[in-house]
Amino acid sequence: MTQNIYQQLGLKQVINACGKMTILGVSSVAPEVMQATARAASAFVEIDRLVDRTGERVSRFTGAEDSYITS
Repeated sequence: MTQNIYQQLGLKQVINACGKMTILGVSSVAPEVMQATARAASAFVEIDRLVDRTGERVSRFTGAEDSYITS
């Protein structure tokens, strides 16, 4: 088994039983999200166009007049 970066740094895994705790880092994500992130990170796009297109898509799905994704 290959070690992940945390194991390589000698860090142990903890269980977050308190909800939001910045000290524990970010939330874990579902495998589908990790796969989508990997696919998106494999290419370069113009961010302004990406923001425009994702806003258009959110508007289409929600029926909103306009949308702007900020983060």
